[in-house]
Amino acid sequence: MTQNKLLLDSWTAQLYDEKQCDELLAQLEQQSAVEHRPNNPRTMKNGKIPLRKWAVEEQATGKTEDGKVSFPDYPYPGFQYGKVVEWRPIVKKMRDRVDALTKQSSTFANVKKYPPDASMDWHQDKTSTWKKDTGVAILSLGFTRQLQIGRKAQTAKGNDKFDVVATVDMLPGMVFFLGPETNKTYFHRVKPLAKGQQARAGCRWSLQFREIVVYGAARAEQESKKRKQEEVATDGDDDDDDEQPPSKKARLSDDDA
Repeated sequence: MTQNKLLLDSWTAQLYDEKQCDELLAQLEQQSAVEHRPNNPRTMKNGKIPLRKWAVEEQATGKTEDGKVSFPDYPYPGFQYGKVVEWRPIVKKMRDRVDALTKQSSTFANVKKYPPDASMDWHQDKTSTWKKDTGVAILSLGFTRQLQIGRKAQTAKGNDKFDVVATVDMLPGMVFFLGPETNKTYFHRVKPLAKGQQARAGCRWSLQFREIVVYGAARAEQESKKRKQEEVATDGDDDDDDEQPPSKKARLSDDDA
C-alpha cells in the first residue's frame, strides 16, 4: 500500500474503499457507545461545566492482576469522566489493519465522533505513556474534515498564533500517521467548519490508535471517586459569571484529531 509522505515522519495512506467504509461505519455506529464528556473546567457557566461537542469512547487491551483489571493510561482532560472498555469487534478489526500498515502494536484507541459544529483546537499529543518513538495512526470514516499542521509563533502582543504548513483532507478510509518527530516539531488541529458549511456537513468518526505501555491499576475506581469529588465541588459553586474566554496561550489540554 502506498504511503504518501507529508512532513518529517508523517504520511497518509488510503486503507479502505468507499464500499468498505460504508460497511465499517454502519458497524461502528452500532457497536460503539460514544458519550459527550465535560469540557475544561475553565469553561464553567452558571456553576456547570458544559459538555464537549464531540463524543468519545476509549477502547483498549486490558490486563488482569490480583483480580483487578487495568487499562493503558493515556490521561487527557475528560478522560477521568469515562471508562475504558475492551475492544469492540469492529474496532479490533480495523486496529489489526492499521497496525499492519504502521508496524506498531496498538493497545489503546480513542473512538471519537465529530458532529459538524465540533472541532479540535491546536495541540501536541502527550506521549509520556507511549512506547518510545511511536506515533499515532488516525483513521477517518464518514464526512471529510481537514486536519491542519502548523508551526507555533507569537503575535506582536505576545499571544500564540499558528502558521499552517500542511492541510490534510481526511477522506473516509484514510489513515494519517502522525510521527513522533512531527508531533514534537509542530502542532495540529481539526479545522472548524464555517456556519454555512455545517448545514451541509455530516458527522466524522476519528479512530486514533496508539501503542501505550503504561497501565493504570483499578482505573474505574479512581475515575469514579474523582468524578464524585468534582461533582460535589461543582454543585457548591454559585458563580453566575458568563463563560470564561479561552486563554490567549495555546491550549495544550486537548489531544486527538
